[in-house]
Amino acid sequence: MATSLDTRYVAEIERQAYLDTYADSLDLWQQGDHAVIFPFGTWNVVPHHAAVVAVPPPNFCR
Repeated sequence: MATSLDTRYVAEIERQAYLDTYADSLDLWQQGDHAVIFPFGTWNVVPHHAAVVAVPPPNFCR
């Protein structure tokens, strides 16, 4: 959980960017473009539809 207002703000911007990118990728996929790259963090379309997912961002850690 984000504890400061700044951290929450950045997290919400990143979340919205992910959702926007995912929606764009899904739209292209449904139109038949199966070479589209889904944003990192998209997991369900990989095993079920053999979709391609972007590499993790440089600051990603588990």
